[in-house]
Amino acid sequence: MDSRNDAEPWVLAADWVTRLREARMEAGHTQEILAESAGVEVATLSSWETGRRIPSLRNLLKVGRALQLRLVVVESDGAVRVAKAPAVVGESGENDDIRALVAVLREARQRSRKTLDALAAGVGVSAWSLAQFERSQLHPRLIVLASWALELGCVLRWQPIV
Repeated sequence: MDSRNDAEPWVLAADWVTRLREARMEAGHTQEILAESAGVEVATLSSWETGRRIPSLRNLLKVGRALQLRLVVVESDGAVRVAKAPAVVGESGENDDIRALVAVLREARQRSRKTLDALAAGVGVSAWSLAQFERSQLHPRLIVLASWALELGCVLRWQPIV
């Protein structure tokens, strides 16, 4: 379950949803079963799978978790980077996953020696917003997450939770 590195950010973001739909079907789950497991409405899940709506990052990760999948960062050298974010009491597992993803992307930015301003300009957001994303104060939209990863020469893909 890989995303292509040569695609536009919106194509990559849509691909993450498509991959979840494929995983649901491979697992033999109906939309009803997955929606209940993920804690979302069936109509909402259907609208994501058909491309009528785009899920938030948090909801995308909820569905992934229900399918025992998580997004990981794959760097340009093919290395899969997974960070362990410490669990925060009272927060959902999806928030832990978001903190882990942005920690890996923050480390990739630091290794690349890109400034926050330069990366933000490439992603198409303000440096303030990107700083908030890196500190997990705000959650990026899927298109922003895809742009962020691509600007660093990375892609995100689904990987089974082990």
